[in-house]
Amino acid sequence: MAAPEIETVQKKITPKISSWDILLAFKEKFASETPTQDSALALIKEKFNVESFRELGYGNKWKSVTYPYFPHVYWAEDGSLTFPSEEQVDTVLRKQIEFYFSDGNLPRDNFLQNAINKETNPDQWVDIEVLLKFKRVKMYTQDVSNIARILSTSETLDVNSDNTKLRRKIPCTLTENDLNERSASMSGFALKTKEAELRATLASHGTILSIFRKKRYKKACIWNVFWSTVEECEQFVALKSIQHDGLTINISRSRGNQEIIEKKKEAVKEISFQYVLFISGMPEQTSFEEVKEYLSNSDVLAFYVKMSNAEKTEAYIRLNETGDIEAEAAVEKLKGQQFNDQDVTVAVIPKEDWARVSEILRPGPKRKFKGEHRRNKRQRTR
Repeated sequence: MAAPEIETVQKKITPKISSWDILLAFKEKFASETPTQDSALALIKEKFNVESFRELGYGNKWKSVTYPYFPHVYWAEDGSLTFPSEEQVDTVLRKQIEFYFSDGNLPRDNFLQNAINKETNPDQWVDIEVLLKFKRVKMYTQDVSNIARILSTSETLDVNSDNTKLRRKIPCTLTENDLNERSASMSGFALKTKEAELRATLASHGTILSIFRKKRYKKACIWNVFWSTVEECEQFVALKSIQHDGLTINISRSRGNQEIIEKKKEAVKEISFQYVLFISGMPEQTSFEEVKEYLSNSDVLAFYVKMSNAEKTEAYIRLNETGDIEAEAAVEKLKGQQFNDQDVTVAVIPKEDWARVSEILRPGPKRKFKGEHRRNKRQRTR
């Protein structure tokens, strides 16, 4: 039995209008009252000719639209909407775009690096329209001329005479490896830690190029800081720890992305297909825990379960190689065993499919189903 390819959901909702323009409509409609889900839905139906919030591409509730990363925007207790001035909005957008092209971000941004490739783009001009792909830009505007106007006063970026392209005034000479050599990792922060507070704590230790929150755990989080020189980074790491908001923050050197990738590759074991199964015909939206439970009921221990289609009716299974049972024996044990009162098919992987299936089962970038189970990402976004 040939093992099928992993299916991906192709449907993708593209925002028709920036969330900033939606928020302007909310400001006009709800000047003195807090909207409800029904009244907000009525507004977008009338104003934007859509039937649901999901059609706008920003979520399925009005709070998903009106509470993105906008500074100075909030609903007051009396129901009024506090709103930033046009100058404040221009400043936020200008700083955000300047950050994208800064020494602290540009060397590690593959998307922008491809856009300013010196071989294909020697003048290093970038279409302003490219910025409309960045979430923290398009939520304010989808107008190229408006971005050009805002950047006309930038101290670090130039706009061409046609107001359609931009580039750095001083080309960036740092590489991603240069940036990694200037990187330090800090752990032990409280979840509520803000970047501005952290910058204030670190200001006395040198010049900061950029700061990113790396990981967020249940009770603490990790931040990475990039210093302007290798010497500043080494002096900071030598401290081993600092104090911030009453907490002891541990310091260590950060490993570059490429180094981490290489270590993961080295750690990957060659997959032994005598311990790999394929199961199909399960009920829709079956979880990997249910698959493991189904196998364990027949004394078959699963090491790893990979759902292979969007409906989650099929899965690849790596058995525990320290156990006594191999794939062919497991197929015999599972023959005739129903999955939640439903007949399923369990098979070994044909040799001609080994190369393709091994790529599916190896650790690597996460494959995302872009349907109704799309995660709400809380990491750094554009």
